[in-house]
Amino acid sequence: MDKEKLIKLAEDLYQSAFDANAYYAIMMQYREMSKKYNNEMNLSPAFYQVVYGALQKACFMEIAKLYDKTKDVVSVGFSY
Repeated sequence: MDKEKLIKLAEDLYQSAFDANAYYAIMMQYREMSKKYNNEMNLSPAFYQVVYGALQKACFMEIAKLYDKTKDVVSVGFSY
């Protein structure tokens, strides 16, 4: 594997990990703020449940992509 390919692989893995961490951080902030803004969130609980569910799915999808073993994908699970 040449240097450019290795750098591209590292950048892609970093971006996927960064995205997963960003979704996770938003979920943690959501949980923390739900205590403070409980009354406001109870005005439209379905909306906030959909938002939280979407964040969970996005986070898990990013993590799944990191460990994907499918050929021709950039992941930790890819073996050369």
